[in-house]
Amino acid sequence: MNHTVDALDGLLGGAFGANGRMQPSGLRAQHPTQRQQQQQQQQQHQQQVQGRRGSGSAANGRRGQPGCSTCGRGRSSEAQPLKQQQQQQQQQQQQQQQRHSAVQGPPMGSSLRIVPNGGGNGPAVAGLAKGRAAGPAHQGGRVVTGYAADQNARWRNYMEDDHIVAHDLSGLPTGAVYCGLYDGHGGRTAVDFVTKHLHAAVAAEVKGDSKDMHSALKAAFLRIDKMLVQAGAIQCGSTAAVCIYEEKGIGGAAGAMGGHVAALHVANVGDSRVIMVRASGGARRLSVDHLPSNDSETRRVIQSGGLIVGGRVGGSLAVTRAFGDHALKGNGGGVSAEPTCVTHQLSPDDRFALMASDGLWDVMSDEEAQAFVLAADAQGASPTAIAQQLIQAALNKGTRDNVSALLIRF
Repeated sequence: MNHTVDALDGLLGGAFGANGRMQPSGLRAQHPTQRQQQQQQQQQHQQQVQGRRGSGSAANGRRGQPGCSTCGRGRSSEAQPLKQQQQQQQQQQQQQQQRHSAVQGPPMGSSLRIVPNGGGNGPAVAGLAKGRAAGPAHQGGRVVTGYAADQNARWRNYMEDDHIVAHDLSGLPTGAVYCGLYDGHGGRTAVDFVTKHLHAAVAAEVKGDSKDMHSALKAAFLRIDKMLVQAGAIQCGSTAAVCIYEEKGIGGAAGAMGGHVAALHVANVGDSRVIMVRASGGARRLSVDHLPSNDSETRRVIQSGGLIVGGRVGGSLAVTRAFGDHALKGNGGGVSAEPTCVTHQLSPDDRFALMASDGLWDVMSDEEAQAFVLAADAQGASPTAIAQQLIQAALNKGTRDNVSALLIRF
């Protein structure tokens, strides 16, 4: 309280309350002891309110998440107005307990929650924002897939990774398998849209104009990205890694896959990565990390009029290619949704294709991931079980991002 107010309060017999405002006349004749008790009660109430606000800030700080690691945008909740504190005290305490639980995260040794896959051409996993998830094994032709993911609630407020596995899409070659792994940033607007529509757009491009697979993938990526403007993906986006398994035909004994000539078409934007896990020799990377640390990407951004500031495009985005993020596209933006495409002819040494978000690659090298997958496979683990073990290993190594992995076994 202001010392001037204290002095006036003494002269006027308690006309001013603890907040320095004139009290109603009925309160001016209060005994000094009563006034002191009232002031102490008011001060205790203010301290309780401040304490509740402080607890929320501390919880956010423990998350270690001032903002999204990809888009750099913060997420924080605003304090409720003081007049609502008493009415919502119980609700705030419940929210505080929930935040505390989220900070603690799930036990490292707990099993991953199995989420049934839709099986068709819808999103493969629903409800990833609730924490851990794993997709059941899918078998199509000569391949089996397995998926696992974890929100990593200790560091992340919600889940932005997703995936899809689709078989026999109309427009793709007979027996083809489409696998997509997506990592959103700035919210789920872009990643939900991409998960729902990209595979159908790719199939339509292949069927419509009989394009080669690379041209079809590029056309589909750019088509979906244009649609994201109308969907509102201006300051949010998603990376993507797509693999399409295709059996080119059936030959004789000289065929690459025991009579089957097969190929894997890969397209990606951003830092979701694909590696080929081989029985002999080192892992082979089939994607490109589109990051400002990539010299060719930095040159492309600058040549298109964009800027790299603090290791980010425009000072905010950590990747140089992505779906959405239209605030950083066009003239002077520098961000692109055109994918890097490659076709890998499968050989007998090729055992798995591993697709994973940067939550895995932040703490594990390509060679480490290959060794991990081969060791688990030697123990008879299924693709889903191996994916689960990879996610747990990333968490144990201290990843601070959402983490997901999709494994394709040939």
